[in-house]
Amino acid sequence: MKVWNFLLPETGASHEFRAERLGHKDQMVYIDGVHLAAPEGVLLFTGPCASLLELRQRAGSYHWDLLVNGLIVEEYTAGKRTTGDDTLRDLRSRPDGSYTIATNFSSAGLDLNEVRKFRFTARGVLHEVNVAHQDWVWQIIHNGNLLDRKSHSLWENQGSCKFEVDAGDNLKLEVEVLMSWDAIKMLWLYTVCANHISIQPYWSKARGEIPMTVSEVVGACPANYSAPYREVGAAEVQEEAIVPPVDLPQGVSYDSASRSYQANIRINNKFQFLGEFNNIQEAEARYREEAEKLRQRIAGN
Repeated sequence: MKVWNFLLPETGASHEFRAERLGHKDQMVYIDGVHLAAPEGVLLFTGPCASLLELRQRAGSYHWDLLVNGLIVEEYTAGKRTTGDDTLRDLRSRPDGSYTIATNFSSAGLDLNEVRKFRFTARGVLHEVNVAHQDWVWQIIHNGNLLDRKSHSLWENQGSCKFEVDAGDNLKLEVEVLMSWDAIKMLWLYTVCANHISIQPYWSKARGEIPMTVSEVVGACPANYSAPYREVGAAEVQEEAIVPPVDLPQGVSYDSASRSYQANIRINNKFQFLGEFNNIQEAEARYREEAEKLRQRIAGN
């Protein structure tokens, strides 16, 4: 699935175009939530205010672009950038007048390495904050939309993102996301505070969803967002009681908060995050893979 949010200069209005299973017989497209007839092979549509919408596949790839009145809709570049632009909009690589401005960037369909997901409610409204970390880039997602990105170097061991959410009655709540390196435990840690209340993650990439109560950061948490009481089975008790080995392989650390293993490699006395894994073997294999690449680069010089 891909989602584009674009601005029509003629009206100043924002619109959403969503496409599913592009190029297949059962492809589906929607404009502002309304389904459009789009059998296989149909790639041209009439949009709002008689605009012309065109889906175009890039030659030799599976990537699709959306053009509005002949101009490509601006998209988000997730990985490293040769331009050095660290904002959400990689405009330095785009000539003026060659694209249609995107009003926001949906995370749907993007290949982001999400490592933590957090949920909280503010006056009964559910909010979700996700943290992605890959290729020296942190990316923060709120309710499915990208909010911020921050690339970091070998010499930077922390990053943060602050934003506000609307809680109604002109009340704005501050949310802060912090990514930091724990040099003692040799782990990347991810924390979220909403209205100065610490929020626990409900999902990690290695362990999946963690049953827990959603935190309300203004008033009482609505009953429909509260975790129902349930008896803990023997298997879960046993999992909680697991103690990781004292002697972990080189490059492998244990994160007790998510009950997962991290792989990190030292480069110039700093650590590069390689991912989270369910067991020691997977984490060690990932470390050895990157260590071999590093050895070959050094040997080549």
